[in-house]
Amino acid sequence: GDDLAAAALAAVDNPAAAGRVFNLAGGETITYREMAARSIEVAGQQPRLLALSPGLLAMGLRLAASLGRSPYSPQVVGRMNTDLVFDDSAARTALHYQPRPFAPEIVS
Repeated sequence: GDDLAAAALAAVDNPAAAGRVFNLAGGETITYREMAARSIEVAGQQPRLLALSPGLLAMGLRLAASLGRSPYSPQVVGRMNTDLVFDDSAARTALHYQPRPFAPEIVS
């Protein structure tokens, strides 16, 4: 959030940003699995991540959804394995965008 706010403020009255759209990526490229593990660790838990085939996971999600036990759809499985890497070099140049590494925190 803070990195995005800093980029938005850097764009205000910035001729290099006028009329442009920027990709704003994170400070590091990590897998969905690594993001989940870090998020679990910050909550004081030891991550125990089970690797399932996408088909088996999708089937389980459909079953759970049909029983009213899960708000997640099988499309979640596809997004977990989708490459979401974006080139943010234009934002780094024009806005001096310097995002930090992914470091989840508990907000109370």
